[in-house]
Order: sequence, then structure tokens, then C-alpha cells
Amino acid sequence: MGREWKKEMEQNLKPLTPSLLPSRPSTTGFLHAGVMKLILFGSLAAGIIVKLLPYEYTDRGDPVPTGIFKGLPVTTFHVFVISIIFSFAGAFSSLLTSGRPKNANYEKFCRYYSLVFSALAIAILVRAAIRLTFRWAPIVDD
Repeated sequence: MGREWKKEMEQNLKPLTPSLLPSRPSTTGFLHAGVMKLILFGSLAAGIIVKLLPYEYTDRGDPVPTGIFKGLPVTTFHVFVISIIFSFAGAFSSLLTSGRPKNANYEKFCRYYSLVFSALAIAILVRAAIRLTFRWAPIVDD
């Protein structure tokens, strides 16, 4: 019985092929996770800073930060805040679903929309900073 078992095991064991050997870990997963963590903490910090800024109320009663968004339409500030919220939600969802093969498409979608909304928030912030720096005339709300 011992010899038969040994022969059977030798027949069943296949030589290790490259597909069965452990592969090198991919660095792209770490890169994506690092970018998502940066967006997550950056949007969290931006949200906290926006909350702590001093506000002034417009004629319609909407609060707008006195420094950088003064003279811009109120909707510009609202789009900035919404883009921060969506970039945070996308980065958080992407980090929660990373590493699960069945959620790969959802994770990729969350990663992309987090990148898009964080780029939108940065673009709005840069536009407001350029307006403040060069003291361009304020835009009047209709």
C-alpha cells in the first residue's frame, strides 16, 4: 500500500510551472492606494478648513468665506464644497473595495470619479486664488 501511494503521488504531482510559482507583488495597487489616501486626507483637510473659515452672508443669505471666494458667485463655492464631498466619497469607496476582485470595476469607477472631482476642486480653488491675487473685478450673480 505504501508503494502504490507513492507512485500515485508521483504521477499526480506536476512540475512547478511559472504560473504556479508566486509572482512578484504589483506596485500599481500600492500606487493607487497611495493616491486615494492622499485624496482622502486632502479632501478631509479641505473640508475641515472650509468649515473653520470666517463667513460673510450675501444679499440672498448664503454664507461665503470672506477670503478667497469673495466676489465670486455663490454657486462657485457650492460646487467647490460638493466636489470636495464627492472626491472624499470616491476615495473612501475605492479604498474600501480595493483588493476584492469581484468589485474591481466599481473600485476603478470610484477611483476615477474621485480623481475627477478632486481635480475640479483644485481648479476652482486655483481660479479663485488667481482672481484674488490679481484683484479682478467681481462677478455679479444674476
